[in-house]
This record gives sequence, structure tokens and C-alpha cells, in this order.
Amino acid sequence: MPNQMSVPFHGTNLLLVEHQNQPYVPMKMIVEGMGLDWASQFKKLKATPERWGVVMTTIPSIDENNEVSCLPLRKLFGWLNSLQVKRVREEIREKVIQYQNECDDVLYQYWTEHSLPLQPQTEVIQVTKPSHQLQLQTYLSQLAYLRGVSIQTVEQELNQKLNTSVLSCDETQLPIINAHLKLLLREEEKSASPRIRALNSETAEQGMKLISETEIHMMRYQLEQQQQLVEKLSNSVIAMSKKTQELLGSKLFV
Repeated sequence: MPNQMSVPFHGTNLLLVEHQNQPYVPMKMIVEGMGLDWASQFKKLKATPERWGVVMTTIPSIDENNEVSCLPLRKLFGWLNSLQVKRVREEIREKVIQYQNECDDVLYQYWTEHSLPLQPQTEVIQVTKPSHQLQLQTYLSQLAYLRGVSIQTVEQELNQKLNTSVLSCDETQLPIINAHLKLLLREEEKSASPRIRALNSETAEQGMKLISETEIHMMRYQLEQQQQLVEKLSNSVIAMSKKTQELLGSKLFV
């Protein structure tokens, strides 16, 4: 049975489960929490499992006899925004928008604040990065993708608009900047170009795996971590080598 976290969300409890050291979300709870029909949404998820990275796992607290469909938390943002609000029933429209605006952020924040380290860390190899900073870069990537421009272009525009350097500002300013970026992102999604929407639609129909800008950013971030780790280990080896040479030299010439 995977590790679980119960996450309070507007009067109900959502669930996070750990699978291969990564957070996953049981989708039936999300879908029914919005008031949508699970059977139809499950059919859509099942049609393109590679795109959404769906994993089937047993969670006794939800269903003792059947496996549960779980989505990687990193994919939840994209899935929520694939829902067309105008096509859902009017009485649940506000709830769907609420989930689109808040659900992924609440789950992500809960995971980063309550999950334990995946493996022991030491002072030599520890690599840390503020979660707000990572979220900022994720929003920048998504906004650049929707506008069809580079991340640097979006960054420069924000620097001028907010009269600050968004990537090197004080940590206390990041939540405010992230909130502003998220608002821009929601507005941009509403007016996304037909070309991008058509491309995503065609990819989904063909059942091809769509790698989002968020995933690309996460891969780059992981690569940066590995490079920093290699550099630190290399420096340690060089320092040990010099120390060994000094010790050997002192013994030879005593």
C-alpha cells in the first residue's frame, strides 16, 4: 500500500499517494469533487494513458477490491485546464473553476511542506532550491509556451512591469510575484492561439505523449542538481588528492 496524505480542500479531503517517490493523485476523488461524471472522465484518461501518465494502484482506504486510477501531481495542472468550463453544467461551473484555480497549488504546497526527504542527505551533497522559486520558473515556462516566445522575453516583460528582477528578488516577494504570474497564466489560457489548441487536440487524438513545458523544466532542474552534485564530488576528490600528496610528501622528506 502506498504512503498517503489526506489534504483538506474547501470542506472535503483530497488524497496524495506516493508512488516511486513521486506524488500521485487519485483522480476519482478530484472528478467527483467537482461534480463531474467519473465514468466519462475515466474513459478519456484511459484513451490516452501515455499523455497523462496514469498509474493503477491499490488503495484500501478508497477501494479494497479494485485498483485506483492515479495521475502524477505534475500532470494535474494540465489535466484540469483541459476541461472546458463552458461545456459543464452551470450548477457545477463555479466548483470546476475553483478546482482549476486552486487544487494543484494546494496539493503541491502540501506535498512540499509535509513530505519527508526521499533519502538521507549530508552537508556535502545537499542541494536545495526554494519551492517558491521553482514554482516561479514553472509559471514562466508555461506563460512563454502559451505566448510562443522565449522565457527570457517573458522575464524581461515582468521585470519592467513589476520594476524588479523576478529571478533574483527577495524570497518574501516570490509569493506575490507567483500570484501575479498565475493570474496572467489564467488569462493567457483563455485567449490561447487556435494553433496551440489544435496541436494539443491532434496530439491527444493520436494518443501521443505530450511533454509539457513544466516537465521539461523539471528535467532541466534535475539535471542542474546532478551537475551541482558532480561538481561538489569532484572538488572533494581533488581536495582529498591534494591532501594525500601533502601527507606522502611529508613522510618522504622527513
